[in-house]
Amino acid sequence: MVFVGLVLSYIVAGFVFPYPAPICNTAVCNASSASGLAGLGLVIVGMMFLGTALYREDAPAPPPGPPVPQYSFAPIPNAGPAPPTPAAPPNAPSDSNRRCPGCGASVTAAYGFCPRCGRTLPP
Repeated sequence: MVFVGLVLSYIVAGFVFPYPAPICNTAVCNASSASGLAGLGLVIVGMMFLGTALYREDAPAPPPGPPVPQYSFAPIPNAGPAPPTPAAPPNAPSDSNRRCPGCGASVTAAYGFCPRCGRTLPP
């Protein structure tokens, strides 16, 4: 559409403001005319590239498939048997029976300090 407007304005300007062509048969005049035509041609080609870039159709979207979760908390299917859990040594207190020696709070084996009184727990 822009190209058609430029061509029409060029034609109308040629009819409204006619000027006599200079009589020139030198190499400078010929090069000037040729460079003017080349520039006009390059402007037209550039506008065509811009038009195709702006008005092209995008590729069709792929068909929707099942949603892929980003994070999954479900167990991995067919992962095989679970690894055996190591048995606690016979003389170690179980997690439910372990107590802080300072305040008597129930603690687990993962704690290094008592959450109630802050005392260091024995291993």
